[in-house]
Amino acid sequence: MNPTTYNKSASRQGSSVHGQVIAPVRGAACNDMDWNEYFTCCKDTGVLTWKPRDFSGVPYPNLRWGWNKRFAGKPSGLIDNQGYLSIRVFMRHYGGHRIIWEMVNGPIPKGMQIDHIDGNRRNNAITNLRLATPMQNTQNRKVSKISKSQLKGVYKYKNRWVATINLNRKRYYLGMHKTKEGAHAAYCAKSIELHKDFS
Repeated sequence: MNPTTYNKSASRQGSSVHGQVIAPVRGAACNDMDWNEYFTCCKDTGVLTWKPRDFSGVPYPNLRWGWNKRFAGKPSGLIDNQGYLSIRVFMRHYGGHRIIWEMVNGPIPKGMQIDHIDGNRRNNAITNLRLATPMQNTQNRKVSKISKSQLKGVYKYKNRWVATINLNRKRYYLGMHKTKEGAHAAYCAKSIELHKDFS
């Protein structure tokens, strides 16, 4: 089921009745959370489903009954404006891909990010997620929608196509080509050399 189905209710999925204060936001470390307390995870699809909550210590019977009726057993989160699954837990937003990674593999090391191998930010299957440095994550991004060539590392200059690639703040010039396909081939060859698995 598409997680955007629950957009209207998403702002209330993170009730603060337990009084927890969680510092991280989406993209930051979320190591203090035991996600298995809140979700079940389908590793093959990357769908996170809300678990029923125990409100036994909360003196509001309508809250106990209402939250579980509305959310328990249903897919969590919504797709944000950057294309990521975003889930609100106790007034903080977390990336669904980060939650899934931690449920399966444990805490994300400090300074590391979670990369979508195929570039599809909605594909949170565990086989599509991997640890990456911020630079590696950037290298694996899809081509910008505003790119005229629609090919990574390629832009047009007058009547030729230019290929370039970046690594560690250094730009490599890969020549001018008659076709954008030729320029892209030069980019891909250099990307495999420099970026390896993140090309």
